Amino acid sequence: MFVWNKATRVFLLCLLYGAALAVSLYVAFQLRFDFYPAPYMDRYKLGLGISLGLTLPLLWMFGQFRSLLSYFGLPDAQKIVFATSLANAGLLAANYLNPGLLTPPRGVVVINFVFVTIGLIGARLSIRILRERFQEKAPSGRPKKRLAVYGAGSAGAALVEELMARPNLRMQVCAIFDDDKRKAQTRIHGVPILGDLANLRKGAAELNLEEVILAMPTADPTRTRAVVAQCRRLNIPVRTIPTLHHVVNGHLHLDRIKPVEFEDLLCRESVEMETPRSSGWIAGRRVLVTGAGGTIGCELARQVWACHPKSIILVDRSEPALFEIEQELREDGAGSEMQAIVADVGDTHRLDTIFAQQKPDLIFHAAAHKHVPLMEQQVAEALTNNSLKTIALAKLATAHGVKDFVMISTDKAINPTNVMGVSKRLAEIGLQGLYKKSSQMTITSVRFGNVLGSSGSVIPTFRRQIAAGGPVTVTHPEVTRYFMSVAEAVGLVLTAGRLGKGGDIFVLDMGEPVKIEEMARQLIELSGFEPGREIEIRYTGLRPGEKLYEELSHNDEVTEKTEHPKIWKLKLKSSSQHEESDFKRSLDSIVEEAAKGNISQAKQRIKNLVPEYQPWLG
Repeated sequence: MFVWNKATRVFLLCLLYGAALAVSLYVAFQLRFDFYPAPYMDRYKLGLGISLGLTLPLLWMFGQFRSLLSYFGLPDAQKIVFATSLANAGLLAANYLNPGLLTPPRGVVVINFVFVTIGLIGARLSIRILRERFQEKAPSGRPKKRLAVYGAGSAGAALVEELMARPNLRMQVCAIFDDDKRKAQTRIHGVPILGDLANLRKGAAELNLEEVILAMPTADPTRTRAVVAQCRRLNIPVRTIPTLHHVVNGHLHLDRIKPVEFEDLLCRESVEMETPRSSGWIAGRRVLVTGAGGTIGCELARQVWACHPKSIILVDRSEPALFEIEQELREDGAGSEMQAIVADVGDTHRLDTIFAQQKPDLIFHAAAHKHVPLMEQQVAEALTNNSLKTIALAKLATAHGVKDFVMISTDKAINPTNVMGVSKRLAEIGLQGLYKKSSQMTITSVRFGNVLGSSGSVIPTFRRQIAAGGPVTVTHPEVTRYFMSVAEAVGLVLTAGRLGKGGDIFVLDMGEPVKIEEMARQLIELSGFEPGREIEIRYTGLRPGEKLYEELSHNDEVTEKTEHPKIWKLKLKSSSQHEESDFKRSLDSIVEEAAKGNISQAKQRIKNLVPEYQPWLG
């Protein structure tokens, strides 16, 4: 009984490759000796033995016994060329070393190289074509989905190739569209390129398209928005491939194709961070992440885990959130040690024990209260958690010999008008004072804009409101914010931590701020509704402590370039006049005042520590 398994595939490939080698060498002898090779057949037999002995092991080394037959492509063809080149070089060497002239002549070897390369590639390609044709003709009750690919670059070509190689998915690529007019009326893998966006509008009905897949991972986001808007007007669903990193060895992983999200429509290109250099900075170290169950903490844990630290210590006071990220990393199995510890970063005695046992030498401090309206009346809690606990954690880290401490701050700390922002600014000031007093530990602060998709941020709120049928609430028609993706935010943390020399504050160049009203309209359109008619946009007025716009640096700071073109370092024009002990006493006193319910008085006293703070006293 015939069973198709790994051993069977290897055996059949040996027969196939062996037959190709034998035929190629025989044809080479025929051509070299004018179709009268009989006197030289002894040399053919020895040459075939050497060819088999060299080529088959080389094909094994280059993975041509392990690669799937249905996915033969350019990378496999290149490996076959390398294998046959080395094997025929061995035949030439045997010719020079053989005094008895029993090996194939040099002319035969050259001809053989051409034919064996063509033969092996042709054999593998024929298997792929036959298998695809068989799958395509196999009966199926489901009709094929008719789709178009927008983008005729390398990503689009890889996508078309993968879809054609997977007929079982029942997807038919009817056409390709691209903004480059020079590509019009040409073909990729036999699929016609019909033109640009105007041609998509004209040809959608004629082609009876059911879906468009965007394959423009490096395109200007404004162009992406135009394609999405056009498809929406045509009532055609749109999906996208997120990045060229998902094109692996010439093949695109189809599970990476996703619906178009707002992240794909940002008015700027994503900022690429220096992952290899960050990995080298983290590899082999004991890394502690606070707030590891939050949006940023989880992504920090993932990226740190991927950098192969000696150990990672995850700290969070939310047991369910901590459990989720712990299980995710354990299932990934990167091989590093891991400890998931439920603890409050303000519990100094508990943290002292953790530091003594785990001995971290790098800390990413992501634990914080971050919701602006909620913290506006929770002054004591905001200052305690975001300011005092941060400073206490850094002091404890210094005492335990931690080498690097990276604190996640916010752009709301710049000329703050709300309690959350000023609590982060106070943490920055406290950490800078601590570094000046004792420079044994490098202390770095990283300021974020709004992180797309983080818990409690505007996009999940808008999506929830859209799902409920509206209205979508915007505080003010002119309000703007800087936005960054979670990947950008964490990449900034890792890169800034590596660049920090002590007491530094870093910020990402996030391009132009985004109008929240425009964001709401785009999300409504992406959800398939018409803003203002099907989903109402309602203005509710600025909330307590909320600004119309955010800033990247305040008046007492100057920006300096770093080795990364999109990361700035901020330096104070003049040194802070606060002594550490006086600063701590003043902050304790303000917290005590706020805890008594004297909110307005506490906010006014904060101005003594942060003069640029403009509190909301309503």
